Amino acid sequence: MKKLMRDKKLFVNHLNNYPESSLGADVGDDQEGVANRHLNIKKYKTGDHNPHLHNELQEWFPDSIVRLEDVSFQTSIINKNFYVYCLTFNYDKNIMRKFGGSVMVINDFPSFAYWVHNKMKKRNCALYAANNCIYRDSRSITFNEENTDFYLVPGLIKDSKHSEQEEFRFLWRKNDNSLINRPINDLYVPEALKFCSFEINE
Repeated sequence: MKKLMRDKKLFVNHLNNYPESSLGADVGDDQEGVANRHLNIKKYKTGDHNPHLHNELQEWFPDSIVRLEDVSFQTSIINKNFYVYCLTFNYDKNIMRKFGGSVMVINDFPSFAYWVHNKMKKRNCALYAANNCIYRDSRSITFNEENTDFYLVPGLIKDSKHSEQEEFRFLWRKNDNSLINRPINDLYVPEALKFCSFEINE
């Protein structure tokens, strides 16, 4: 934390870089960026006034008129090719101890987020998602014909054993979609850190 205060450089990790073997089960997660999507349909036909489901089914039946009864589709989604910056809205001393004890408190979140994203854009990265994590016992997500939102970001799904973290994540991808295999160790963000204060565990 003292190094961050001195150098004004954030560490931005990537989803391939959370191995349980080296970080332990409290912090690491080998299933980052992985999800199984299930779509269970009891009864549906084209024109049933659910354009969201219609668009979703075009993956399987492009430009087709379909009638479905009692069917299920399953898709495995593996997408770890993102930079990730994590924070929490849960100011909890026990969680702080798990992550080293020191903490950076963001006093103006919109301004902090603006400057961090601005610096990521200069590194040719595009924001893919910024949201609270979803905590589940399984990375299998089930939808049906009643749903109107089929949006699923595996990088925002975490094991329920981590639920006390109440984590919020920014996910960025490279503009050219090239492989991300190293974290960013030196994102220079003095503008963002003006909106933060620090509590140091000596």
